[in-house]
Amino acid sequence: MSSAAMRSSAPSTRSGTAPGTRWCCRSPRHFRTWPPQRVGADELPDRVRALASAGFDVTEAIPVRIGLFAINETEHVLVLVMHHISGDGFSLGPLTRDVMIAYTERAAGRLPAWAPLPVQYADFALWQRRVLGTEDDPDAQISAQLGYWREALAGLADDLELPTDRPRPAMPSMAGAYHAFTLEPELHRGLTELARAHNTSMFMVVHAALAVLLARLTGGRDVAVGTGVAGRGEPELDDLIGMFVNTLVLRTDVDPSRSFGELVDRAREVDLSAFANADVPFERLVEVLDPARSSGRHPFFQVMLSLQNFRPVSFELPGLTISGLDTGEVAAKFDLMLTLEGTYDDTGDPDRLIAGFTYATDLFDASTVERFAERFTRIVEAVVTKPDVIVGDIDILGAAERAQFQARPAETGTGPGVAARSLVSVLMSTVESDPEAPAVADGEDEVPYAALGTRSSRVARYLLGRGVGAGSRVGIRLPRSVDRIVAVWAVLETGAAVVLLDDSETGTGVDVVVGVAADRSDIPASDIPAIVLDDPDTASAIEAQSATPVTYADLARPIQGDDPAFVLGAGTGRERVIGHADAADAAARLAARTGVDYESRTHVHGPVNSEAAVLELLVAVTAGAALVAPQEPAASFEDELAEQWVTHLFVGSPGAPGFADGIPEDLVAVVFVDVQPEPGYADLLGADGPDLYTDAVVAERADVIASDGGTYVE
Repeated sequence: MSSAAMRSSAPSTRSGTAPGTRWCCRSPRHFRTWPPQRVGADELPDRVRALASAGFDVTEAIPVRIGLFAINETEHVLVLVMHHISGDGFSLGPLTRDVMIAYTERAAGRLPAWAPLPVQYADFALWQRRVLGTEDDPDAQISAQLGYWREALAGLADDLELPTDRPRPAMPSMAGAYHAFTLEPELHRGLTELARAHNTSMFMVVHAALAVLLARLTGGRDVAVGTGVAGRGEPELDDLIGMFVNTLVLRTDVDPSRSFGELVDRAREVDLSAFANADVPFERLVEVLDPARSSGRHPFFQVMLSLQNFRPVSFELPGLTISGLDTGEVAAKFDLMLTLEGTYDDTGDPDRLIAGFTYATDLFDASTVERFAERFTRIVEAVVTKPDVIVGDIDILGAAERAQFQARPAETGTGPGVAARSLVSVLMSTVESDPEAPAVADGEDEVPYAALGTRSSRVARYLLGRGVGAGSRVGIRLPRSVDRIVAVWAVLETGAAVVLLDDSETGTGVDVVVGVAADRSDIPASDIPAIVLDDPDTASAIEAQSATPVTYADLARPIQGDDPAFVLGAGTGRERVIGHADAADAAARLAARTGVDYESRTHVHGPVNSEAAVLELLVAVTAGAALVAPQEPAASFEDELAEQWVTHLFVGSPGAPGFADGIPEDLVAVVFVDVQPEPGYADLLGADGPDLYTDAVVAERADVIASDGGTYVE
């Protein structure tokens, strides 16, 4: 080991020693003889783990640690722990070779006859400093590269909000696990052909595919991933052991309306620009750009991409049979890291791609990362099959996964059960198909469907923990807001029925009430349990829930198509019940009939507990439209329609807007639900005005005596 180390860390070079550099390893005396330590096979993993996990104080000792363990007279384990400042992954090749040569020569009683290295690491360090220049020189290369990164990373979000199973700890444990999967040869060949067609590399195509996955998982389109670059641009550096690798941030705009081929072209542009500015050490980049710091996450990016191309490393030593020792330990430096390694057949054609996700077990369960791998594979399958597929049209759900969001027939009881889709499947379909589309809008402020899905899943899991589920009725007393829409979908995800309440209702006929500010004087007194969303303890408990979608496996039983979804007039003796299947079908028909689509913005005129309010919410989600939820009132309702660019107005009470000051130019349809317009209202709208729709009704009226139980959410 001394011989191998001395070759790559000579005390002097042709260029001298860099100012301020202290060489720890000047002679073999800094190393010593390591007599084998006898250990039992059962204690070996703990001994290796202890040796590898102990920290380095580089001010006091060389950043290399060696251990030699003897299990018996013929079986030994050599452990070499190297601080990352001493060597990178590429260094393992020359290190292994040098150790092999040194062992062979020493075993024969000879000193290794090394061929002189063309350069030493100090030469590289001095050369790099000379080429980059200093930051106080505006014409220096380092100044130009820092300028590039300032512009490239401007406005980048601090955190890529992946759907984790647990909230991010303040201090990560670094504990990790690895999920391996394989891409078949035809996919490897397809990716290779796609790269060739776009005059790009396999890495850039894989980068584009990973960006699609992350965009779909987070609901955003601004996706940053990290990657390492070898930093060995000259062949003279290939035989050196040292830290040449640098980390780059690759930031890509994943536009769901563009083709995957266009995304590959964009990834190529981003990657080449980053590679051209790869000399600034990542640590220095963090110091200069100074992003928001957190001990719980990596700066700039939390997902790493690595396409491995290391040459195979093997020992061939006289009298020894050598193999690697797998301790099973996995360290997670990032939230998620995708590693791929290409294999090739005997003719040199692409064979399987060996892939795997390393993940932080602080954040993810194994089943979650397995789904990530399945979805990544589906993305690759889609782009290989159709390279010009529109990014937003890529279906990342498998048949089994999609079935989890579908209603299932009852397996017990006398009723036939209705095998129709549930409203939960409607929401999930919209979230998956267009996660970045605005779900709730207030002027230019928008909340995307992905965020709606994530928040509703957390609230749903909290409600399930409180005993809410099939057979429950949950009252929701919230103003028109994101919180209200999240609460509605959360209740539906649990299998319970939603009862919309206004401020004058106590919540008779419900099991629990969800709302905010429970101590408000205008909320009627009630003995019904309340869940107050803005209570700090409640908010913290909700945030601690997993953001992964609720599936039938989380429920006492699957949601059925004839399960109640909404109850209007609960506790009045004239209840109107809307089932999941009826509501989903009615919303789909009404969206098609009235022309609501992903560009529409909807609003409602009428009571919060009206059928119009229910249908407006369902139609908007079915079509991927945005519900308008202004938090600051306008001078009049008509002004609000104009200021919020409302296209579809749902009316659920008499006294529809008269538009005395003119009809808002964006309004294209007025939909009356369960009420009739006043005589002459069609004339008021005019032949060139918004379309008028009437007789939109879903709920069946029934004389139902309300139970004493109920749930109310404020």
